[in-house]
Amino acid sequence: MISYVTVGVRDIKKSRAFYGAIFAKLNPDITELFEIPGKDKETQEDGVVEVIYGDKARPDAPLFALIRPFNGEPATHGNGTMVAFPAANEDIVKDVHAEALRLGGRNEGDPGIRSDEGIGWKLYLAYFRDLDQNKIAIANIEALK
Repeated sequence: MISYVTVGVRDIKKSRAFYGAIFAKLNPDITELFEIPGKDKETQEDGVVEVIYGDKARPDAPLFALIRPFNGEPATHGNGTMVAFPAANEDIVKDVHAEALRLGGRNEGDPGIRSDEGIGWKLYLAYFRDLDQNKIAIANIEALK
């Protein structure tokens, strides 16, 4: 259903280090696939303006991109916007959340079970804000038996 998601960032280098560590804990198959060089339209400096992450073995899988906004305006977080990454189990949800906080992210919801009433799924989630205040969820979702 989703092809890719982009989040605007103020500092590609810092965000690249942050998400590199997050994806290493979340799923080692998610790696940096490529970067796009160019002129930053806000700072007018040459450098990397986009970094793309994904699973190289699965070209049909969704991609995640860190970008310097194309319109030259400052990168800001969206109010009500959130990106959720799937985790294979509850321990990974906990580990990734802890890593995000260790790297300077801000807690937006401790790991735990969220409401499972009426939908037939067990939702184990954790939330944090990244270095640019983008809201991120780590989700382990299982069908109830």
